[in-house]
Amino acid sequence: MRGEEESSSTSSESDPQPRQYSLRQRRPTVTFRQEQVRQLRQRREPPPSAPRGSTRRPSRRARRSSSSDTSGEDYPRRDSSRRGGGGAASSSRDRSRFMPINMNEKELSAVERTLKERMRKTGGGQGSSDIDPMSIDETVTFETVGGLSHHIQSLKEVVLFPMLYPEVFEKFNLNPPKGVVFYGPPGCGKTLVARALANECRKGASKVAFFMRKGADCLSKWVGESERQLRLLFDQAYAMRPSIIFFDEIDGLAPVRSSKQDQIHASIVSTLLALMDGLDGRGEVVVIGATNRLDTLDPALRRPGRFDRELRFSLPDLTARHQILDIHTSKWNNNKPSAETIESIAEQTSGYCGADLKFLCTEAVLIALRTRYPHIYMQSEKLRLDVDSIKVTTEHFRKAMRRITPASRRDLAIPSRPLETRTRILIGDAVDAILTMRIPSGYRNGASDGFSKARSELEKVVRALDPGPVVPATRLLLTGTIGLADGGQTSYVLPAILSKLDHLPVFSLSVSSLLSDGRPEESFSNIIQSAIRAASTGPAILLLPSIDEWLQVVPVSVQHMLVTCVDGLTGYTPILLLASLDSSIDDASEYVKDLFRQANCVKMLPIKRILRQKYFDHVLEKCYEPPVIFDESQYDKPEIVTAETQAAAPRKISEAEARELEKMYLSALRQLRIFLRDRLNRLMRDRRFLDFVMPVDVEDAADYYEIIEKPMCLTDMMDKLDNKKYIHADQFLDDIRQITANALEYNPACTQDGKTLRFLAIGLRDVAEELFDSELDENFVAQLEETSRLLKEAAVKPDDEKLSDIPRGFQRVAPWSIKNSLAKEVAVWRAKFEPAPATPATSSVAESKEDIVKEKSKSKSKSPEAENAAEKPHHHRRKRSKSYNFPGQKKRKPKSSQAEDKNEEASDGEETGDDTMMEDEEHPTSSGNVDGANSESGAGAGTEQKPEIPMDLDENESSRQSEDVVVAEKEQFVLKISKDEILALIAQCVEKTEGWSVSEFERLASVMTHQIEQYREIWNREELPAKLESIVENWQPYHRNEESEESQTPPKPTQNGCINGH
Repeated sequence: MRGEEESSSTSSESDPQPRQYSLRQRRPTVTFRQEQVRQLRQRREPPPSAPRGSTRRPSRRARRSSSSDTSGEDYPRRDSSRRGGGGAASSSRDRSRFMPINMNEKELSAVERTLKERMRKTGGGQGSSDIDPMSIDETVTFETVGGLSHHIQSLKEVVLFPMLYPEVFEKFNLNPPKGVVFYGPPGCGKTLVARALANECRKGASKVAFFMRKGADCLSKWVGESERQLRLLFDQAYAMRPSIIFFDEIDGLAPVRSSKQDQIHASIVSTLLALMDGLDGRGEVVVIGATNRLDTLDPALRRPGRFDRELRFSLPDLTARHQILDIHTSKWNNNKPSAETIESIAEQTSGYCGADLKFLCTEAVLIALRTRYPHIYMQSEKLRLDVDSIKVTTEHFRKAMRRITPASRRDLAIPSRPLETRTRILIGDAVDAILTMRIPSGYRNGASDGFSKARSELEKVVRALDPGPVVPATRLLLTGTIGLADGGQTSYVLPAILSKLDHLPVFSLSVSSLLSDGRPEESFSNIIQSAIRAASTGPAILLLPSIDEWLQVVPVSVQHMLVTCVDGLTGYTPILLLASLDSSIDDASEYVKDLFRQANCVKMLPIKRILRQKYFDHVLEKCYEPPVIFDESQYDKPEIVTAETQAAAPRKISEAEARELEKMYLSALRQLRIFLRDRLNRLMRDRRFLDFVMPVDVEDAADYYEIIEKPMCLTDMMDKLDNKKYIHADQFLDDIRQITANALEYNPACTQDGKTLRFLAIGLRDVAEELFDSELDENFVAQLEETSRLLKEAAVKPDDEKLSDIPRGFQRVAPWSIKNSLAKEVAVWRAKFEPAPATPATSSVAESKEDIVKEKSKSKSKSPEAENAAEKPHHHRRKRSKSYNFPGQKKRKPKSSQAEDKNEEASDGEETGDDTMMEDEEHPTSSGNVDGANSESGAGAGTEQKPEIPMDLDENESSRQSEDVVVAEKEQFVLKISKDEILALIAQCVEKTEGWSVSEFERLASVMTHQIEQYREIWNREELPAKLESIVENWQPYHRNEESEESQTPPKPTQNGCINGH
């Protein structure tokens, strides 16, 4: 054994070949194991849809494993390109996601070379973003934005002019503005102006790239990813300068940095500040931000150099609302409301923002559609509507206003509410007097009033530099009187004044605003600072409702802070301190008297008698409104539109579309003729079909043209093809089949020559059909038919060409084939969708003609006495198909009992004068026979029952009965209510309500209106005045300045157990 081992070791050392051979044998095994490991790793890798964190871990491991055997230059080579890291290809792909939204692909390709060069110089920036740019509506321009003329001019001055006219800033060595921030309530046009700016940047030779991002879209869960996305966005904007970056809801991206905030937001804000400060190009990259809460934005951004200007978007005033409504209704054409309607709606929509007004127009159109065509809510199929018949009126807008809650009124901290029609009668004059006489004009006039007075656009631009009116600081206190503490100053007058001044920012110092977070001093300080900051750009309102109750709740420190703040306001600080006092100024505390003084107080006097008279006239005028009788005949049901009838509607195409369709149709016909000529030449060259190439010679078949009505040969088909007779493949196949049919008809099957020609003719047909079935594309035939149909519907006829006979609205059910021709499809479509002839009507007409013939034959066989009797006029009433009892008439019996009691009814008819039906064969053409209602009750001979009543008695009785019916109908639909009792009730209300508050008027009116609404569907309202009088008599008004003994007296309940109707 030891010898064998030594010999083997010696042989192995002497000859190295076996060792090399064994290594080569192991190498495939190693390769196989590596392939298995690679496949196993691929299986363990997550799919592309997995989260980004799970896909990055393998790439990190791969980078760590390859770092030992690769240099620093080759580090991001393979792994980054494969895994989507920071390679050049990945960076290019990531940057492609940050593209301007106001440029199309053609415009981007034009600047691609410049973009690559700039990115090479700037280093590009690496990172990725999985967000898509916001879409943009290209129809929005500065002309479609209403009520914001001042903002548009300021935006052009800040953003566009430094980009379009940089030489002006270079001449004076100025740094153009770098940013603008939009702020204001939601729905006032901040994003709308940004979209309009993006579309305006597309105009002109020098286009401006516009990047739009939402603030929260730039945030990421990975540490440092948000900062990288911001850097990539700014690098892309700088490479494509001049450009604009718009951040919508920027407060979500850059909130106020404080100890409460997360450190991640602080890092993002710091990155944004550094990027905005590091911009080059002298204003060629501008940043615009939009937010609803300016106080939540970091203060470091609100300085020149970052956000140079702050534009407030407030609620539109009357002039702005009129412009917005004009813009939204400008495309309604004939259906546009009148100018009076738009002006009335603009006055009633106080507190509506631009989004509310747009939604108001939408709701008004939907209400008008429901009023005109209510059937669309009951049908699942589409109905044919006449859009021009839909008219939007003022009533439709008012109904839409009742369905909308404006965005400004959803904040209950600011009680802005316009006066209703009923309340306006009582205090409308007082509110107008306060606005006109006690509030300076600078508060009443909005920013758009100066532009509305200009007569041209040039005047608007020049007069925008004129200084506005001087607006002094004003204090105004609404109080009651000694006899009437509550004159509606807090509940009605104050909200009405705020609704008229809705274009101004309002800052409320109410109890709920100060005690919301439990720190009234800090809340008061924040509100005052916000008001002073807003007053730096325009007038503002500081609201303090119910100051007497406010003093009882807030601490003394807040009271001293209010006095200090009000005394610190200079005379030219445009802040209106608007307060209300629920008592007279004489009964107020010394604090209130020192704060407002007697000169700044407005007393709400008791309601005058004439106003109370008008008020109750308005409340009780609903008593005279009759119930609504719904008439279905006023609403015609439109016809149902099917898919075929909808397609059959005429389609209007432009001239360019008509030219393109005609070009397509002519090209398709040329392609068809090329195909047919090629196949026809192939058939003509085939020796089997030589007998069908030329026409039949008369010498060979003398009687051929006498037997065959439509002779046809392949040469004739070639002539038709050259003369453009074939416009469809079916026509070519029909001629082939015609050749086969002629051969089968003329050549008998009893002779050898006849059999041969018959076999060849059938072979010709089979070969032609096989060529078409296998080589002609069915989509080409469908396109040819569709183009021909569209040209025919558009009344466009090509030169020297014909159109296929395709009905309007035709749609193929199955594709074209040799078995399914166009004619067959059209026949099936006509049988399914076109109306068939009315067979029942035809039969009824035929029956009526037969009846007329029979009547003529009967009239000819009549005796002279019968003819004389027929010439006499008869005034018998036709028998009704349904029984109807006139007033005072006996109840009719069923038809089965009429035959049994015929004689008894006749006798009763002679005595009572009622109409009865008797047999009358002498007058078959009388009115009773025309109606034919009792044709089944006769003896089978077509006889009828007619009343034998004298002519004068019949006329008098019928006229009397018709008068009774009219009187009964009139009595049924006559409103019964005593007008004198209503007038007496109004006088009683006027006398009793002397010295009442506005709130008490409204409570009484609401209870009376509720009682009137219960009789809305009743015609007999004789009991209504008594019930209303009972409500007024038992009403006990509540006065706040009553004595305690009187207030402790229990109120007297009414008849229904309620107190004051509640």
